[in-house]
Amino acid sequence: HDIPDAPYLSYVGGLDRSKKVDVLADSLDVLHSRGSDVHVVVAGRGEQEHLLRPAAARGQVTLVGYADVDTKAVILKGSAAIANPGRVGLIAVDALTARRAIITTQWPWHAPEIEYLRLNESLIMPRDNAADFADALETATRSTSNTMPIEWPAPPRMESMVANFRNGIIALLTS
Repeated sequence: HDIPDAPYLSYVGGLDRSKKVDVLADSLDVLHSRGSDVHVVVAGRGEQEHLLRPAAARGQVTLVGYADVDTKAVILKGSAAIANPGRVGLIAVDALTARRAIITTQWPWHAPEIEYLRLNESLIMPRDNAADFADALETATRSTSNTMPIEWPAPPRMESMVANFRNGIIALLTS
């Protein structure tokens, strides 16, 4: 898939409005104007894929398309961190499994799974703008290690995720 040997970031998921692909594209423009060598491997498809084509043409992005489970695992484990400026959902579980921090934005519409992550450890949340997100991406690729120096919690088990979801629905219906 032409994944670079140099440190890179990964993006895994749908390329749609909820994931704020426009912020990722704008951040890559900012990084390009700085002469940064940040590279993002993107595994996913969606209506906003075209926003990343200019960065791909400049060599900043590798567009993999849909990735099966094995390809996704390879991409995540090889990356310095996961770039996901928009809604963080089940990618939080993948981040814990791969032991890679998620870089997202201070955006109010994240899914409940974001609570599995720890701010400034497994979760980096700059302000919701392209320049600050670009700064966080650049910082992540400058790290000398592929993992953050933290004690990683075990990923949540399916049973506990289902129980949390069930308890939330019951609490909502009984309030």
